[in-house]
Amino acid sequence: MRERTLFLTAKSIEDPTGRHEYLDRVCGSTGPLRQRIDSLLRSSAGVGNFLEKNDEDLEPGGTLDSPSLNSVTTDSPTAEMTGSTADLSFLAPSKVENSLGRLAHYEILELIGQGGFGMVFRASDPRLGREVAIKVLMPHFAVTSPPRKRFLREARACAAVRHPNVVHVYGVEDDPLPAIVMELIEGSTLQRELDNQGPLEIDEVLRIAIELADGLAAAHRSGLVHRDLKPSNVLLEHSALHRVILTDFGLARTVDDASLTQTGAVIGTPMYMAPEQATGKPVDARADLFSFGSVMYVMVTGRPPFRGPTSMAVMQRVAQAQPRPISELVPDCPPLLSRLIERLMAKSPGDRIQTAEHLKELLVATSHDRAAAPTDVMPDIMPVADPPPSVFDRHRWRRSIWAVIAFAPLIAIAVASVFWWNQSEQASAITNFPATEETNNLPSDGITELAPVHASVSDVWGALPRDAPSVAMAPFNTDAAVQHQQRWAEYFDVPVDFTDPRGIEFRLIPPGQFAMGSPQQEIEMASRNSSHTEVVVIDAPVRQVALTRPFYLAVTEMTQQQYESVMSQNPSRYSANGYRSDSVFDVDTDKWPVESMAFSEMQDCINRLNLRYGFTSWNGPERTWVEEVRPAIGYRLPTEAEWEFACRAGTETPYWTGDGSEVVAASENVLMFHGSPWDVENGKPNPFGLRNMHGNVREFVSDFCQPPAAASVSANASDGSNHAKEVIRVNPLSTKSKDRTYHLIRGGDYYYPPVRGRSGSSLSHAPDIEPGVIVGLRLAMSVETGRRLHARAKPNGLRVTSFREVHGVDRENLNRWVERLKGNHVPIAINLRHGDDTNLFDAVAVDRRRSVPSAEADWRFDAMADDDAAGKNYLRLNQTHGEVWRTIIPKFGKPPLKCEALSIWRTGRKDWGTYNLGPDDPNAKLAESCREAWMPISICHVRSEDKVSTHFMHIYLPGVGCHAYASLSLDEFKGKLKLFRARDWRPILMQANTGTEDFRIACTFRENSDAVAWEVSSDLSTAEFEAELLARKAADFYPASFVSHADDGIVKYIVLWRSMAAPIDAAVRF
Repeated sequence: MRERTLFLTAKSIEDPTGRHEYLDRVCGSTGPLRQRIDSLLRSSAGVGNFLEKNDEDLEPGGTLDSPSLNSVTTDSPTAEMTGSTADLSFLAPSKVENSLGRLAHYEILELIGQGGFGMVFRASDPRLGREVAIKVLMPHFAVTSPPRKRFLREARACAAVRHPNVVHVYGVEDDPLPAIVMELIEGSTLQRELDNQGPLEIDEVLRIAIELADGLAAAHRSGLVHRDLKPSNVLLEHSALHRVILTDFGLARTVDDASLTQTGAVIGTPMYMAPEQATGKPVDARADLFSFGSVMYVMVTGRPPFRGPTSMAVMQRVAQAQPRPISELVPDCPPLLSRLIERLMAKSPGDRIQTAEHLKELLVATSHDRAAAPTDVMPDIMPVADPPPSVFDRHRWRRSIWAVIAFAPLIAIAVASVFWWNQSEQASAITNFPATEETNNLPSDGITELAPVHASVSDVWGALPRDAPSVAMAPFNTDAAVQHQQRWAEYFDVPVDFTDPRGIEFRLIPPGQFAMGSPQQEIEMASRNSSHTEVVVIDAPVRQVALTRPFYLAVTEMTQQQYESVMSQNPSRYSANGYRSDSVFDVDTDKWPVESMAFSEMQDCINRLNLRYGFTSWNGPERTWVEEVRPAIGYRLPTEAEWEFACRAGTETPYWTGDGSEVVAASENVLMFHGSPWDVENGKPNPFGLRNMHGNVREFVSDFCQPPAAASVSANASDGSNHAKEVIRVNPLSTKSKDRTYHLIRGGDYYYPPVRGRSGSSLSHAPDIEPGVIVGLRLAMSVETGRRLHARAKPNGLRVTSFREVHGVDRENLNRWVERLKGNHVPIAINLRHGDDTNLFDAVAVDRRRSVPSAEADWRFDAMADDDAAGKNYLRLNQTHGEVWRTIIPKFGKPPLKCEALSIWRTGRKDWGTYNLGPDDPNAKLAESCREAWMPISICHVRSEDKVSTHFMHIYLPGVGCHAYASLSLDEFKGKLKLFRARDWRPILMQANTGTEDFRIACTFRENSDAVAWEVSSDLSTAEFEAELLARKAADFYPASFVSHADDGIVKYIVLWRSMAAPIDAAVRF
């Protein structure tokens, strides 16, 4: 005990002279005790960040962040770095220009970090053509056993974890010094971000925390305890992916080994260590979770949770004191987030969240809860007095959620709020109702619901605030339906209807209660009309259902044009390329419903929409379909209950039009009266303003059901007597599980009699089997999603303010033009003039809108002698750059792959890919690329020596439909312009084929939901082109690309003009 006390006291004395005087006084200048204390202090000084200085250089109670990434130049075996001199004599000589030397086969390019324990270099790996980071142990530590063991332990620890959020280790070198070869991360530490900007926005805190928890969970699954989690060990990548990366495993131990801590040794960084670390007790993975909470605390508040004048004082506060409540420092911090951080920082490990996997789940749920009900737009409308237990008890739910989470293994999906004002769109409602014998023994209706809530009317609606509108209690008439929509829209300050960026109109559906299902006579009638084995009528008996959240539902089914603008394809039978194209060859089907898509394609469409507009969605290796299509906020499918409530719109008859099927035929497309689907805007709207609920095409909902044998007509069918009982199902949803694998389909279609598409009837559809009916989709979303989309302004982003262009220049002058761009502009297109044997070029560049440390740091222009050189270039640059343009110059006597090529590379393009198709037909591959959410941004189609080759680059851009063509004649290109202009699409690529006999163009078109202004001028002479350049510039347009061709010495230009007022396309961003 005395040894430990002496060590901790000595360590808390920051002044080295004072520390030595203290030790001389209490244990003498020599002797075994003094030697042990000195040894502990030396070991402690090396503990922590690899690049940290010794303990004497630390700020009181703090830690030193890694130095910034600065360029280093040297003419000798030393390098200047932040005022210190690094001894580089251990490096072997190198013949490579600007290299500091060689370590093994690596070329050392730059010293980017140096501390008391080691150095970090930027290096080049010539064998794999990539840049790496190399950690090298200081020479004087390399000969001592403890530091060398710790160094090798870090390498083994990192190598054991393969995860995007954990730094990757590529290898280990021993000669001449121990070295770890690691992934090079272009970015900064979380500590530096906090130093530069203070507290982070809550959304950014959650984003970083979710990714960090994912990485930490991967480390824990590998049996490692990090033991030094802190902001300076969290890297934030500056790239398109913006990864959060956990690094520095120098203190990591296996779970078994982590508890074997030396008595009195303090392992970790005081401000972020767990209490058991601060007191020298055994630690496990839960110590990392305490540190995680401390990191979150500083992200939210901008200050560490524990501070003090000395390291000893900080550790004492870690072990004994409580941090200042976050609510006092940041009143706007969501209570759920504050509570989560408090629980992570519990003094006792047993009181904390127990695993990083569980932590990530809670963070995601918190993020969704925040997205669904941000405090600035969804006020807490609970009355001041404590209400009786009910589904509206938001405060009690928040107090009790942690008790619920303790039983998370018993819950099928993430817990979410049931309250309609919270707008959470999780799969089911979780309330405070205890399970009772009465509710557990309710009769089955053939469709098993996820966590169904059975309640009385007073339980469901008893706590309705006094100023809230009345709920829509069926039955109600058309006037009442409209009033309910208007009053709830006013209450939440949202529109009754709005149109999203894709042109889909949505209507607000109010909260309400209704009798869901079919009376016995309807069920019997439906069973006599079922003839398909793969599509079985599922008619559940009448049961009372309450929907406690308002939501938006699309007025119509999604159209073929809307679907294609997302998915780059149209699977519909009734379309120009569909199975029934013969019946619509002279009909415009753009506004017909999309149908006949695979279930997975429908799911993918919704996911891409959510990615396109930045809505959160569930992700993970084991996510279910329900989690994917029912994100906390964003586009989704309606539940079966939501669909039926919206269809009925207050009615209790078989159809919203009444009892008779003949009235349905007058309002909707049924029974082959029209022979095919029709325009989704045709027909009469129901009282809620929705069209074609009983006809046109059937619609998937988000529920699942049992196979037909188990889910057919229920033996417990009811005649409606449940209607009189006050037993209510709240927000029901049937989810996919072992026993529920069939998809549910709602509504009717153009072919079958209306009886097959009544308000209360469902169909089951076997997975992986083509439906026996025409099925489409109708989108739904939460009120908050609608609010965001309705208020969505034109997208912000970088805009072009100036441009540079050259036309008809030879190679030498092109190179000079490129050189003059450096530091100011970035090239976006280079085309070779067709029909001119002297190889003249047209090119355009736009202004750089981002400051960079060097002229070519964000782009490169390269000339490659042939395809082999292009391959080497790819290996050299693909880790840091993405190729965004290539032009191949044909040469007599050489096939395409032996010809010279010019290419443009840019940084931040990790979401890119490239294809070299050779002589294969490129259009099939381009179409596949577009269907899979990639957008071709450069298509180099070349003919040389009678051989053809196509090389194209594409970027990943989900939710943006596109079509690409490798080689169109000028007339074909003009025809595509006319076609896509009529569909409100726009061209984003126009690139000349090279070496072809006739002048031909490669191009890409994309949907134009952002309403970007564009024009194409063709057949311009040189004088006309130069004059139009001046006129278009004055009108704030720039040439996004232009091509030229010479015919009998007469040069003609085709120019794609784009508005400077619009954000730069993703293909052009840098």
